[in-house]
Amino acid sequence: MSKTVTDPCRFCAARRSGFCGHLDGCSLDILSERATVQSYAEGVTLIRQDEACERVGIISRGLFKTVMLFESGDERLLQVLRHGQLIGLPSGAKSPFSWEAATPVEVCWMSQTAWDAFLAGHPQRYGAYLDALQAQLLSLQASVANMRGRGALQRVAFWILDEVSLCPGEGQQGFHIELKRRDLASLLDMSPETLCRSLRQLHAERVISLDASDRVKVLDRAKLRLIARWQDDRIAAGLQSRRLDPGTSAGSGNRKPASASCGTSSSKPGWTGDVFAGMIGPGSGGRRN
Repeated sequence: MSKTVTDPCRFCAARRSGFCGHLDGCSLDILSERATVQSYAEGVTLIRQDEACERVGIISRGLFKTVMLFESGDERLLQVLRHGQLIGLPSGAKSPFSWEAATPVEVCWMSQTAWDAFLAGHPQRYGAYLDALQAQLLSLQASVANMRGRGALQRVAFWILDEVSLCPGEGQQGFHIELKRRDLASLLDMSPETLCRSLRQLHAERVISLDASDRVKVLDRAKLRLIARWQDDRIAAGLQSRRLDPGTSAGSGNRKPASASCGTSSSKPGWTGDVFAGMIGPGSGGRRN
C-alpha cells in the first residue's frame, strides 16, 4: 500500500525524533510534499543484501531489522531501527545487509535523486542527515560493546533495562516485546531456548514480571542493574574522579564530584501459549550461550 503525503506530518510518531526531529517546520512541509508513504507487512524485505539502494526511507511506524546472511547460511540480526531512523544508504551504494520489517511498518520514501535535491536545498537538512546517520552508527557500536563480555542472563537483563529507558515514564507499566523470539535471541547472540530460560530465571527471582508471554514489567530495578552489570554510574564516577581540578596533582585527592546517570498486547507470533512453556522453541544453532 502506498500514498502520497499531503499532511505536513503532524500526526507522525517520527516528527520529533531522529532525522525529522532535526528539521524545521518549513523543511518538514517540503519533505511531506515530496515523499511517499508505504506500508509493509511483518517479514517483508525492503532492501536485500548486496542490492543497490535507489531510495532513502524514514521509518514512521514499526520496527525494522538489519540482517546479514553469511555463506554458511546463518543469519545474524545486527540492529533494530525505530521511528525517525533511516533505511537505505547514500549515493545508491550496495547494502552489506538486508533491511526487513520486524513488525508491520510504514516508511516515508524518497528516490535518491529527490533525496539529494532535498538535502541540497538547505544546509540544515544535510546536517540533520549526518546527525541521524551518526546516531544510528553509534547505537550499533554501543550495542556491540554492551553485549561483549556479558553472559546470557546479563545480556537479557541489559536489554530489558535498555528497552525500559525508551518507554514513557521509564516503563513503570511495563512494555511489550515487539520482536519475535528468534529475532530477539539473534540480537542478543543466543539461542531461543537460552533467551527463554533467562527470562524465566529473572521472573522466578522476582526481578521482572512476565504478565503475559510478550509483556515485561521490572519489579526490582536495582537487582536487575546488578545482574546486567549496568555500570554507567560506576564508570561515570570512575572517569570523573580522575579529572582533577587544574593545578592539582594526581595524589592530592582534590577531585570533582561524580554525576550519576541512570539507564533506565496480545500475544505475538513466536510468543504465544503459556507464559513459559510457549516461549520454548527450536534452537537457532550457532549462537553463543
